[in-house]
Amino acid sequence: PQERAIAAHEAQTDPRTREFTESYLEPLEITSMLDATIRVDGKVVGVVCLEHMGEPRHWSQDEIVFAGQVADQMGNVFAYSRRCETEAQLEQTAALLKVAIEQSTSAMVVYDAPSSRIRFANPATFDMLGITRDILLSATLNEHCRHWGLFHADGKTLFVLEDLPHFRAIEEQ
Repeated sequence: PQERAIAAHEAQTDPRTREFTESYLEPLEITSMLDATIRVDGKVVGVVCLEHMGEPRHWSQDEIVFAGQVADQMGNVFAYSRRCETEAQLEQTAALLKVAIEQSTSAMVVYDAPSSRIRFANPATFDMLGITRDILLSATLNEHCRHWGLFHADGKTLFVLEDLPHFRAIEEQ
């Protein structure tokens, strides 16, 4: 198993850190290092580095644990940031999809599969079916299918889409 942290009490001679002696440790007069990896989804994305100058420092177990906890918190921050970016991209994609559906000349309905509730219908749907938004949204998709059969009218087809992630949030804006 990989070490959670590297506690190099004498960093310039420690086999795990001595390669940095000439280029980093000596010029900055660093004698001791404590490094803890920052991980997101099991992958190393950074390192928390604590460095000491002067007499070599023996890092206590509490300091080693603390460095690991700081690294874990940084990993949580990075993961949250990635999640926020992904959600923003999904919302943007859903907004673009909604505009495309609204402007389509093909009739389209978005519905919630478990409840069969219609969440959204584009203007072409109302034109094709000859009903109002209130009537369409007042019944489930299953009820409408029984009433209109296969959803074909005048040679046009109604496209039915299962509810999409983030579509509901965009719909409510």
